[in-house]
Amino acid sequence: MGTVHLECDVGVQEYRQASYYALFSRKKPGFLLCAVILALTVLYGLLIILGLLPFKAVAFFIAGAELLWLLLQFASAERRIFQYIKSEESMIGVPFRADLDAQTFHIEIPAKDLKGEVAYKDLYLATELSSLFMISVNESEMFILPTRCFTDEQRTWFRHTLARQMQDGFISRYDYFRKG
Repeated sequence: MGTVHLECDVGVQEYRQASYYALFSRKKPGFLLCAVILALTVLYGLLIILGLLPFKAVAFFIAGAELLWLLLQFASAERRIFQYIKSEESMIGVPFRADLDAQTFHIEIPAKDLKGEVAYKDLYLATELSSLFMISVNESEMFILPTRCFTDEQRTWFRHTLARQMQDGFISRYDYFRKG
């Protein structure tokens, strides 16, 4: 396949999905610990109901603290999303053009007077989720390519191109294709 030309914009739901993915990626150990504590608390509660263990309130206080931490994480994420949507730097709904060839990622955002080009091998990270590709140029700059902008053939080609060019720098929910 030659160069893929895309004209699209990023919607609020796509930005929200990318934000939550980043949150879970950054705080994965905390979320796993929370899940384990909550599961153990449910098990402990069942064992109390069955009369197999005595009641100790501290276990439920710890579970409550974990639930509070979880709610604060989600509230903080939603606050950041809302602030970004309302900011002047927001790219939500701003049309862009992207040209994707076998070696390079080109992006142009006329409304923001931005242009850029980077070789896939020089990207920091690329991630494919169900409805978008997250293309990270470095640790602080990321671009979202909604999959609704691609045909099925283009999406498959782009996925394989990223996997081939970036190797371990590309994460996809379609990892099964790498095994062949």
